[in-house]
Amino acid sequence: ELNDDALGPPLLLIVPSASTFTMEAKLLRASGQRAIYRAQVLGFNRLRWRILEHTGWQQGDLVTDETRKFILAKLLHTHKDKLKVFGGVAHQPGFIRKLESLMVEFMQSCCTAPSGARIFHTNDLGNGILAAKAHDMQLLFEAYQEELRLLGLTDGHLNWIEAIEGLEEMEYLQGANVWIDGFQGFSLPELGLIRGLMKKAKNVTITLTIDPEHVNLSAPFT
Repeated sequence: ELNDDALGPPLLLIVPSASTFTMEAKLLRASGQRAIYRAQVLGFNRLRWRILEHTGWQQGDLVTDETRKFILAKLLHTHKDKLKVFGGVAHQPGFIRKLESLMVEFMQSCCTAPSGARIFHTNDLGNGILAAKAHDMQLLFEAYQEELRLLGLTDGHLNWIEAIEGLEEMEYLQGANVWIDGFQGFSLPELGLIRGLMKKAKNVTITLTIDPEHVNLSAPFT
């Protein structure tokens, strides 16, 4: 396709980050051209940042795991009177670590959820302990986002969400042909980007590096 039309719709080859340079060199040699304008080789991380740059997203310093725990500990104290469950157990050894893990898990799950579903629907959970925990988690999640904004910080997990939503604004990718190759599986954020690409691009072809004898064809991503 590259040789047929050097100025046609974009051609994207997404590979593991460690393979991008090697694949770029192979693609250039195979094309027989001195430079390639239509085709790009990149990893998911690079694609994420390219989308964020396109949407005008302002990057702050990335939080570390320890910084995230510190912020959550502060928020637990600040909002202890509003918390239905977490306020009473915040002092327990290891709770901050568990809460930080839960927050990361929630942010990752947001990457594959429609934007309108990225909240805890406490009304659907009744008045039990599950609804109370969902209430607390929703409150802390919103407070966490606001605290990051005030501190001028950013969370890498939230960046994925911004990038997935930003795909809608990437007119450049309209009608693109995308190949995803060299992966054994995908993280939730990567799956979120793949779903967005499938909506935007003309074609998305995925090749996985797996043992065919250990593949459940009815659920290949499990």
